Amino acid sequence: TAYSDQRRLKSQRAQLRRKIEQAEEACHQLEKKIQAIESQMAADGFYQQTPREEQLQLVNQKNQLEEQLLAAMEQWEKVSLELQQSEAYAT
Repeated sequence: TAYSDQRRLKSQRAQLRRKIEQAEEACHQLEKKIQAIESQMAADGFYQQTPREEQLQLVNQKNQLEEQLLAAMEQWEKVSLELQQSEAYAT
């Protein structure tokens, strides 16, 4: 029935909104972690005082976080598009 279809679509949209919020929060958390590493690496004397192995670990960690951020942004974009399409379909 039309009523059950409307309820299903409303539920789907609510789910998509929650997924968008989760993806946004993941992006914010990853950005904070990346900024913390960048601040650490930009500190005076970091490269002179920090052992090379630790420098490499931080660079690798930053690269991994950036990959995770890209994936989270792609997820946000995908879910946002699904929500837009769902809302366009409803009108």
